[in-house]
Amino acid sequence: MNKRLLFYSLGTTFILTILIIIYAILSKISIFDFVYIGNTLTLLSFPFLIIGLTLLVIQSGNFDFFLYSFRSKKKRYIPQKKKSYQSIIHFCLWTFALLWIISILLTFPTIFK
Repeated sequence: MNKRLLFYSLGTTFILTILIIIYAILSKISIFDFVYIGNTLTLLSFPFLIIGLTLLVIQSGNFDFFLYSFRSKKKRYIPQKKKSYQSIIHFCLWTFALLWIISILLTFPTIFK
């Protein structure tokens, strides 16, 4: 794991959290409404999960767009090289995990009320 990617994920998580807090302040929602902030961070984390898992499946080769195409039936067909998306996958999944953990920590005290 590259430490640079972890710092990028931390930075993205921090920036998204600050933007949610600023939006809450501007829309007259209490800054101490942790359930709203936690739920919003959860909703923002899902695109990172979807992108990370999609790229993971594409990279593994199980999801080949041209596997059953007519192009592969032609002579002189050269299969495409598999691309490596490791850094993007790590960034997306770490950002998802950090946003998810923060949202759980923010909403955890209100679960047991």
